[in-house]
Amino acid sequence: MKKRKAAAALILFVIITVTSVFSVSADSFSGENVKLTLPDEFFQLTAKNLSSHTDLLRQLGYSESSFKEELNSDGMVMFAVNNDASRQINLKIAKSSLSERIVSLNEQTDERIEEISSSLESGINEQGYSTVLSRSRLENNGVLFINLMVKVVNGEKEFCYVQYYTILNGLNYSLVYYNNSPELSQQELDECSAMFKSLQIKNTHAENSGYMGAIQIIIAVVAVAAFTALAVWIIVSLVKDYKRQRRENSIQKLGRK
Repeated sequence: MKKRKAAAALILFVIITVTSVFSVSADSFSGENVKLTLPDEFFQLTAKNLSSHTDLLRQLGYSESSFKEELNSDGMVMFAVNNDASRQINLKIAKSSLSERIVSLNEQTDERIEEISSSLESGINEQGYSTVLSRSRLENNGVLFINLMVKVVNGEKEFCYVQYYTILNGLNYSLVYYNNSPELSQQELDECSAMFKSLQIKNTHAENSGYMGAIQIIIAVVAVAAFTALAVWIIVSLVKDYKRQRRENSIQKLGRK
């Protein structure tokens, strides 16, 4: 009887241990005053692990050296991908004249937030190959975000992405989830939403009770131009990825002939 109890206890211990291991298996990012838990099957590509993922880099259309350059460009602080590179996530943080003036999206009036949202949407639509399908505001962990769903048509290639954008600490924060297909499935949308809910950004600036009218006038004047540039900043790496991938796929097809 004692042996049976001991065996049962051992089995229970193993089950609990295995469950605990799997419960923390999701990859996560922590840095730049940001914390983020990635969806299952996603892992980060960093300068330290690129040599272990050369096949995956090839699917993305990169060499190890060219991807290192990508990681160090345009404010990219985190890049994650699933096993077949069909879904990708990136986090960009960058300073601009607009973000320095606004400091925090939370502290703007509803009218100003709508103006910023509209300018961002216009900037994306004006690229000629991208269309905003939906736009909304979301609050997460005390931070206000502009949420956009966008479709990109680049030649024969179509893909969609979801973007969460905010201004905090005088910086632009852009979290983007995108896939390699013409639309996002409900499962992908749920996956994206769960990821967003895990996002935490530390507010390193003391709250300011208000802004002078002159500053708001400056914001209104530069908004359209600034967000057009921001739209390019967000989209350009996505388009480059798919151009490289399409070129690589063409080379592979020629090799099979």
